[in-house]
Amino acid sequence: MPISRTGKLMMVEILKRSDEGPYRPQDIIALKEIAPQEALNKTLKELIEDGYVKIEADRADRRVKYVEITKMTTSLINKID
Repeated sequence: MPISRTGKLMMVEILKRSDEGPYRPQDIIALKEIAPQEALNKTLKELIEDGYVKIEADRADRRVKYVEITKMTTSLINKID
């Protein structure tokens, strides 16, 4: 499934922040400058379902979750470079 405009903007934010550490799902939902909260929540779910990002638990505290790009996304980025 093609990535929506909101999905693309969300992916850009995730990639820009990769050097600073991963986003938590609630951090992404708070990016209200991209889209309304409901749209961000829906888009995050779509990106997970389509395999572009995944939710991973923190190794030290399994209650803490992070959004990470997948190998599929990394492969797409490498094709662009």
